Amino acid sequence: MLNDARLARDTDSVGASSIVAEDRPITDSLNEWKSERLDRLDLEFLAEWTNGKIDAQTIKPQLENNPQEAVDMLQRVLFPAKTTPQTFRRTPKAVPLEGLSGKLRKRHEYTKLQKSYKDDCSKTAKEVMDNTWRCSTKGPALKDVLPFWRELLSKGSVQDTAVYPPPERVHWEIAEIITSDEVTRSLRGVKGVAGPDRLSWSQVKGVASERLACLFNIWIAAARAPSALKEGLTTLIPKVQGSNDPAVFRPITVTSCLTRLYHRILARRFENFVPISEMQRGFRPGDGVGTNVSLLQAIIRERTDPAKLRPLSVCYVDVKKAIDSVSHASIFSALPSAGVPAPLVDYLRDLYSGSRTHLRVGHEISDPIQVRQGVKQGDLLSCFLFNLVIDSCVKN
Repeated sequence: MLNDARLARDTDSVGASSIVAEDRPITDSLNEWKSERLDRLDLEFLAEWTNGKIDAQTIKPQLENNPQEAVDMLQRVLFPAKTTPQTFRRTPKAVPLEGLSGKLRKRHEYTKLQKSYKDDCSKTAKEVMDNTWRCSTKGPALKDVLPFWRELLSKGSVQDTAVYPPPERVHWEIAEIITSDEVTRSLRGVKGVAGPDRLSWSQVKGVASERLACLFNIWIAAARAPSALKEGLTTLIPKVQGSNDPAVFRPITVTSCLTRLYHRILARRFENFVPISEMQRGFRPGDGVGTNVSLLQAIIRERTDPAKLRPLSVCYVDVKKAIDSVSHASIFSALPSAGVPAPLVDYLRDLYSGSRTHLRVGHEISDPIQVRQGVKQGDLLSCFLFNLVIDSCVKN
């Protein structure tokens, strides 16, 4: 129920309306809130964008009555799925070093190191410092790692029976209308590969910011994500060079560029409006390790001062596969308790309830895996969601 929120219309330069505080109560019905939000959006351009296939008069009742079907239809019409087979760039085969002379081995290692430095200088520097840069061991095959990761990802989330306190206030600023300026700012400097839908960043940038903003606002109002965008492609990155143990790989999930752009906007809003304890330094701006080390040193120095000696207990906790196993039940309990508006809680619940991913190892890709626990490493919202769950544990 939204009876404690006070919202009003504020038209921006795009012709859309923002929600601002005002001394009048909003409707008590979430459905009416969604209807009001859709009324504030300028949907007239849909007819031009879709060549007359969709217009404002037909899409609005569909979004109100069957939001999932409506956003899926919009996605199919606006960004048709590519039907040609997907191809991957071939990785050069590793050169066996066993039969090479010392001179040829050094030449090959030097060439490999120079190429690696050109591709990623920081990663190469770390490999040199760790003395792992000479490793040429071939990674594991898909069949070797699939059972471990399928079991981990598809395992049902642990039920959270904790009692979460109600929020001090609902941060409706997060659900304000997304403007074209926000989209433009969020598109600056974006890079990376296309997701499973094969929609590239250059194609996304080719769409007017006003249109992308309106599309994202439709997703907020519908509290749904297009079904096609709930799928990811997960690549395993080795934490320990040369190891074939599937547990020492980090899964990086790539989703659609549209989803990444939308979550980039939401992540900035969450960071600005939803309070997270300053004691939480993981996935936060700044040098978290340095800050916590300095803090611990100060505490130890103060507690061990001979003039005021006092007992001190320090506990180190390292949770194995924490990001990959965080409970979805905990996420959806922590979100409303932190004051995240109901439409965005519903959006995230819908996104994660239908989330699937394909595991990619080399040129092999697995069948889809239903993801029932954990957050997606590589998604900008995942850092906030993980920190929010940890924050609620510390507070409660």
